[in-house]
Amino acid sequence: MRRGKYRQKNKYIYVKNDPENYSIMTTCGSQELALKWAETKCQEYKDLCFHKHNPCTMVFRLVRQLIGQDEDLNKELSTVKLGHS
Repeated sequence: MRRGKYRQKNKYIYVKNDPENYSIMTTCGSQELALKWAETKCQEYKDLCFHKHNPCTMVFRLVRQLIGQDEDLNKELSTVKLGHS
């Protein structure tokens, strides 16, 4: 168990539509950390039975594509732009 600066004095309880959620997410985390954590969680699953992957999502891949951080997609797009498809 990790201790130190990540140790919480009060346990956080998520409440849907709480106005403080955005502040908590932007103060205690970042988009890049969320993407990294989601990808790490996804890599924990080795089998191809996706219905057993709980919790797991591939949304991080879409977000990386949308913000231009997917190297494979960027390479494919640059090839198509050059007319080498």
